[in-house]
Amino acid sequence: MQIRIAKKGDIAQIFAIERECFLEKAWTPEMFKDALKHPLYTFWVAQQAYGIAGYLCVKTLGNEAEIENLAVKTGERGKGFAQKLLETAIEFLQKNRAEKIFLEVDTKNIAALGLYEKNGFVKQRVREAYYGAGLDAWECVKVL
Repeated sequence: MQIRIAKKGDIAQIFAIERECFLEKAWTPEMFKDALKHPLYTFWVAQQAYGIAGYLCVKTLGNEAEIENLAVKTGERGKGFAQKLLETAIEFLQKNRAEKIFLEVDTKNIAALGLYEKNGFVKQRVREAYYGAGLDAWECVKVL
Protein backbone atom coordinates (compact mmCIF):
# COMPACT_ATOMS: atom_id res chain seq x y z
CA MET A 1 0.00 0.00 0.00
CA GLN A 2 1.23 3.46 -0.88
CA ILE A 3 -0.38 6.65 0.43
CA ARG A 4 0.16 9.49 -2.00
CA ILE A 5 -1.30 12.85 -2.97
CA ALA A 6 -4.26 12.48 -5.32
CA LYS A 7 -3.97 13.55 -8.96
CA LYS A 8 -6.53 14.67 -11.51
CA GLY A 9 -6.21 11.27 -13.22
CA ASP A 10 -7.47 9.58 -10.02
CA ILE A 11 -10.87 11.25 -10.06
CA ALA A 12 -12.75 8.46 -11.88
CA GLN A 13 -11.60 5.85 -9.33
CA ILE A 14 -12.19 8.20 -6.39
CA PHE A 15 -15.69 9.01 -7.63
CA ALA A 16 -16.52 5.31 -8.05
CA ILE A 17 -15.58 4.72 -4.39
CA GLU A 18 -17.44 7.85 -3.27
CA ARG A 19 -20.60 6.77 -5.07
CA GLU A 20 -20.37 3.22 -3.72
CA CYS A 21 -19.99 4.48 -0.16
CA PHE A 22 -22.25 7.54 -0.09
CA LEU A 23 -24.84 6.88 -2.81
CA GLU A 24 -26.99 9.98 -3.42
CA LYS A 25 -24.97 12.02 -0.90
CA ALA A 26 -21.80 11.54 -2.97
CA TRP A 27 -19.66 14.41 -4.14
CA THR A 28 -19.68 14.90 -7.89
CA PRO A 29 -16.57 14.51 -10.05
CA GLU A 30 -16.57 18.30 -10.42
CA MET A 31 -16.45 18.73 -6.65
CA PHE A 32 -13.39 16.47 -6.50
CA LYS A 33 -11.72 18.37 -9.35
CA ASP A 34 -12.33 21.65 -7.52
CA ALA A 35 -10.96 20.24 -4.24
CA LEU A 36 -7.80 19.00 -5.97
CA LYS A 37 -7.13 22.50 -7.29
CA HIS A 38 -8.11 24.43 -4.17
CA PRO A 39 -5.22 25.51 -1.91
CA LEU A 40 -7.15 24.81 1.32
CA TYR A 41 -7.68 21.13 0.46
CA THR A 42 -5.22 18.26 0.70
CA PHE A 43 -6.20 14.96 -0.86
CA TRP A 44 -4.57 11.52 -0.45
CA VAL A 45 -5.27 8.13 -1.98
CA ALA A 46 -4.36 4.63 -0.83
CA GLN A 47 -2.79 3.12 -3.95
CA GLN A 48 -2.58 -0.60 -4.57
CA ALA A 49 -1.16 -2.41 -7.61
CA TYR A 50 -4.70 -2.77 -9.00
CA GLY A 51 -5.79 0.81 -8.33
CA ILE A 52 -7.08 3.05 -5.59
CA ALA A 53 -8.54 1.37 -2.50
CA GLY A 54 -9.55 4.53 -0.62
CA TYR A 55 -9.07 8.26 -0.21
CA LEU A 56 -9.15 11.07 2.32
CA CYS A 57 -9.75 14.78 1.76
CA VAL A 58 -9.04 17.40 4.42
CA LYS A 59 -9.69 21.14 4.39
CA THR A 60 -7.41 23.37 6.45
CA LEU A 61 -8.28 26.89 7.48
CA GLY A 62 -5.90 28.62 9.85
CA ASN A 63 -5.17 26.35 12.80
CA GLU A 64 -8.25 24.17 12.28
CA ALA A 65 -8.93 21.38 9.82
CA GLU A 66 -11.92 19.32 8.78
CA ILE A 67 -11.90 15.86 7.31
CA GLU A 68 -14.29 16.29 4.42
CA ASN A 69 -14.23 12.74 3.03
CA LEU A 70 -12.78 9.38 4.00
CA ALA A 71 -13.88 6.29 2.12
CA VAL A 72 -12.59 2.81 1.33
CA LYS A 73 -13.94 0.37 -1.25
CA THR A 74 -16.33 -2.11 0.31
CA GLY A 75 -14.17 -5.14 -0.52
CA GLU A 76 -11.06 -3.47 0.90
CA ARG A 77 -12.37 -2.52 4.32
CA GLY A 78 -10.70 -3.90 7.42
CA LYS A 79 -7.28 -3.99 5.75
CA GLY A 80 -5.87 -0.82 7.31
CA PHE A 81 -6.41 1.61 4.43
CA ALA A 82 -8.57 4.04 6.43
CA GLN A 83 -6.17 3.90 9.38
CA LYS A 84 -3.16 4.67 7.19
CA LEU A 85 -4.96 7.52 5.41
CA LEU A 86 -6.04 9.00 8.74
CA GLU A 87 -2.53 8.70 10.20
CA THR A 88 -1.13 10.46 7.13
CA ALA A 89 -3.61 13.31 7.46
CA ILE A 90 -3.03 13.72 11.21
CA GLU A 91 0.76 13.78 10.73
CA PHE A 92 0.44 16.33 7.90
CA LEU A 93 -1.81 18.55 10.01
CA GLN A 94 0.50 18.36 13.03
CA LYS A 95 3.47 19.39 10.86
CA ASN A 96 1.40 22.28 9.50
CA ARG A 97 0.50 23.47 13.01
CA ALA A 98 -3.18 22.63 13.04
CA GLU A 99 -4.56 22.61 16.56
CA LYS A 100 -7.89 20.84 16.01
CA ILE A 101 -9.38 18.46 13.49
CA PHE A 102 -13.15 18.24 13.06
CA LEU A 103 -15.32 15.75 11.22
CA GLU A 104 -18.89 14.52 11.00
CA VAL A 105 -19.78 10.84 10.94
CA ASP A 106 -23.10 9.03 10.64
CA THR A 107 -24.28 8.09 14.14
CA LYS A 108 -24.99 4.56 12.84
CA ASN A 109 -21.54 4.03 11.28
CA ILE A 110 -20.03 1.99 14.12
CA ALA A 111 -16.86 1.05 12.19
CA ALA A 112 -16.03 4.68 11.38
CA LEU A 113 -16.81 5.83 14.92
CA GLY A 114 -14.46 3.14 16.24
CA LEU A 115 -11.69 4.25 13.87
CA TYR A 116 -12.02 7.88 14.88
CA GLU A 117 -12.24 7.19 18.61
CA LYS A 118 -9.17 4.91 18.37
CA ASN A 119 -7.33 7.86 16.84
CA GLY A 120 -8.26 10.33 19.56
CA PHE A 121 -11.41 11.93 18.17
CA VAL A 122 -14.07 12.76 20.75
CA LYS A 123 -17.80 13.02 20.05
CA GLN A 124 -18.95 16.59 20.71
CA ARG A 125 -22.61 16.69 19.76
CA VAL A 126 -25.22 15.17 17.48
CA ARG A 127 -26.09 17.18 14.40
CA GLU A 128 -29.67 16.21 13.66
CA ALA A 129 -30.60 15.48 10.04
CA TYR A 130 -27.04 16.31 8.93
CA TYR A 131 -27.28 13.77 6.11
CA GLY A 132 -31.02 14.29 5.53
CA ALA A 133 -34.24 13.49 7.37
CA GLY A 134 -33.60 10.97 10.13
CA LEU A 135 -29.88 10.73 9.30
CA ASP A 136 -27.95 12.25 12.18
CA ALA A 137 -24.21 12.76 12.49
CA TRP A 138 -21.79 12.98 15.35
CA GLU A 139 -19.59 16.04 15.25
CA CYS A 140 -16.19 14.89 16.47
CA VAL A 141 -12.98 16.74 17.28
CA LYS A 142 -9.36 15.81 17.88
CA VAL A 143 -7.11 18.28 19.66
CA LEU A 144 -3.53 18.06 18.41
